[in-house]
Amino acid sequence: MLLGNGAGGFAEAATYPSGGAGANAVAAADFNGDGKPDLAVTNSGSDNRVSVLLNNGAGGFLAAAPYPGGGTVTWAIAVADFNDDGKMDLVVANGGSDTVGSCWVTAPEDLRR
Repeated sequence: MLLGNGAGGFAEAATYPSGGAGANAVAAADFNGDGKPDLAVTNSGSDNRVSVLLNNGAGGFLAAAPYPGGGTVTWAIAVADFNDDGKMDLVVANGGSDTVGSCWVTAPEDLRR
């Protein structure tokens, strides 16, 4: 991740473990309702999981929390409020099973602070 330095450039890159193997897509949204952008990452090489990294409020992220991706070879991810409840939801494209899986319709309680 490259944070803007306010002068048209970027600070040195910071890396965070994705919570699995084969990270290949990332989406940002506020998953726990604290007003800070969190990350969701597809991990196609580790039991087809989606990991959520919550924003720590200091320019970084907490440890990844893995969730089932709903198919095989989690490949792409999208974020929106699909059920109109005011909370961000996730949907994942699974290239190995040619399916679309939702990780949850409403973010699980353990993501909320």
